[in-house]
Amino acid sequence: MLKDLLNPMQLRIFMESLDDVGYESVLLTYHYNQEDYFIKSAACFFKGQKTKYMIAMRPYAIAPAYFSMMINGYNQIKNNKLIINIVSGTKDEDQAIFGEVTSSVDRKKFAGDFISQLRQINKLLPPIYFSGGSPEAISNTIEHGDGIIYLLQDHLTTPERFDEIKGVKMLRVHLIIKDTYEEAEKVFNDLDHVRQKANCIYGTKETVLKEIEKLKGFELMVSSTKGDNSNEYINDIVRECVTL
Repeated sequence: MLKDLLNPMQLRIFMESLDDVGYESVLLTYHYNQEDYFIKSAACFFKGQKTKYMIAMRPYAIAPAYFSMMINGYNQIKNNKLIINIVSGTKDEDQAIFGEVTSSVDRKKFAGDFISQLRQINKLLPPIYFSGGSPEAISNTIEHGDGIIYLLQDHLTTPERFDEIKGVKMLRVHLIIKDTYEEAEKVFNDLDHVRQKANCIYGTKETVLKEIEKLKGFELMVSSTKGDNSNEYINDIVRECVTL
């Protein structure tokens, strides 16, 4: 499950609402003009919480040594509840606030070097997942990561590119789930977000569940699409998948 733009109180309420659904973690997104989710999520733990936080981080925003300190401090607050998602960013203006702007490829290479340094500093890191389907993201995952998050479209078109990865493979999937197939199809056809549309499964709970069953062997990162809210149906499907 993915979530963004929540204040600490909203985040805690959200986490409490889905803690028994069966998600392993919730991805908390990163953007330079948002508040720090390391701080916000550390303040939101509640007694008995099972669901972990996967927190996105852009390596060029911080030094490896300080990031190690953040992780250690987080684990003192709540141990074994953190997963790191390394993202390189695609827009140059997002990086400009941190200093020199480099190319997307250079940022991906830097991400690998960053995690290499981090592992030299800290031997007790949480799982680290790289994002993307580029050669650099795949190489970073093989050499430095515990898993990779990539798009459903990448899996459907060129799955062999990821065969070398021995860690966790997580597919990014958007779901549109309605009471009737026709209603879901209409929402899908009206969707103007090209990337979400290309990585979307839609239909009724029954038809979507059948499509998800074809993806056995992968972990899934799921969410609604822009402008639609299928979260309750998605939660129902996750409950069913956990019991399969």
